[in-house]
Amino acid sequence: MNLGILNLGIISLYKEKSVDVINTTFQNVITAEKLGFNRYWFAEHHAPDTAWRNTSLMVILSAGYTDTIKVGTAGVTLKVNNPYRIANDFRLASSLYEDRIDLGISRGTVSEKFLEHLFYDKSNGIDGIDERYDDLIKFIHNKHDIISVPPYDIKPPNMIALGASYYSMSYSIKYNIDLCISIFHGTPFSARMIENIKFYRDEFFKLNKRVPNISICFSGVCANNEDLAKKRLEEFLPDNSTWDVNVVGTPEKVKKFIYDISSSTGIEDFIYCDLSQSIYHEEHLHSLITVLK
Repeated sequence: MNLGILNLGIISLYKEKSVDVINTTFQNVITAEKLGFNRYWFAEHHAPDTAWRNTSLMVILSAGYTDTIKVGTAGVTLKVNNPYRIANDFRLASSLYEDRIDLGISRGTVSEKFLEHLFYDKSNGIDGIDERYDDLIKFIHNKHDIISVPPYDIKPPNMIALGASYYSMSYSIKYNIDLCISIFHGTPFSARMIENIKFYRDEFFKLNKRVPNISICFSGVCANNEDLAKKRLEEFLPDNSTWDVNVVGTPEKVKKFIYDISSSTGIEDFIYCDLSQSIYHEEHLHSLITVLK
């Protein structure tokens, strides 16, 4: 069983500085590697309460601080990023840290008040997600008709389609890339999802002649006792929060949650998003270590 970490980079404490969140995060990556977690991913959210938006830089710096853990983005938001720039960043990272770089691709949205100020040329807009997806795949694998992307003669990063619906499965199948299914974005784990995963596996194998790696990304708070976990969730989330929190409680509860999903799907790769204050993340990594045993 593999367990990785997703960090949203949210500045949640009063008077907490973004640089404090960033420095704490780098320490958490080092700790996660020492404890045996296999991945550490950085989210890209264009919102006022996030400590970073440049996931490429977070990934490459984290790889430099560590030796073996895979690091990546979950994910690059295609609506506000140039596929050519993404390919340059991640091919460079993969040339330096072979087999350690994950490039998760998100078709997620960005608030309108941000979008209207993000583009110098408004005609570029936010349309053409499929075209951007297609260009990114070509750039990453240096199969574009006109443009090539250095460094050359390298193994490209591992690409992962991210999402909470069958649309992401279809992109994974079409482009022969792995898949990460989020179950904290309004699509709960269910019998129908189990059926979709089985259908997806069959269709992927028919077209690509390999078995895809599937990850499940879930959210929650893990602490040494149930009451403490609930308290830390309440500190993080307002009463009117729309978060779909999956599991809150002890390591044993988290472990059961993971194994119940694994037993019904055969999935052995999980990504955990900690919804507590950032200053508690390292403590919770130590709590989660029992899940890996």
